[in-house]
Amino acid sequence: MAKVIGSVDVYRAHHHGSKTSSNKAFAQALAPQVVIVSSGRDNSYCHPHPSILDLFAKQPGTWMLVTSAGITPAKTKCSPTKNKMSAFGSRQVLGAGTIRISAQADNFTIKVTNKPPLKTWKVRGN
Repeated sequence: MAKVIGSVDVYRAHHHGSKTSSNKAFAQALAPQVVIVSSGRDNSYCHPHPSILDLFAKQPGTWMLVTSAGITPAKTKCSPTKNKMSAFGSRQVLGAGTIRISAQADNFTIKVTNKPPLKTWKVRGN
């Protein structure tokens, strides 16, 4: 299905970024500029899963926004989200809260809770 869709500008990760929500072929076919992961803090399901964060971190230029603070050290049996998010460097927002996307004909801007707009991306044509 991802090959039919082609590249996307924004991808909202399936099932809170669970371990089985995406795979390498799917991620590469979509090649999103921005990945949004909606997940609760310190959930017992380990969402977002480190393997999914790693999968998108390996895609050059992809930004990752996680709505919560994710998994924090010593709160659950899960690996801390921040450890994998650090692979993104400045292309990450942990604890983004409410995410607003303002779209124009040829670009889009993303703003997160209590922060100035992150960046404006050019819309890609397929």
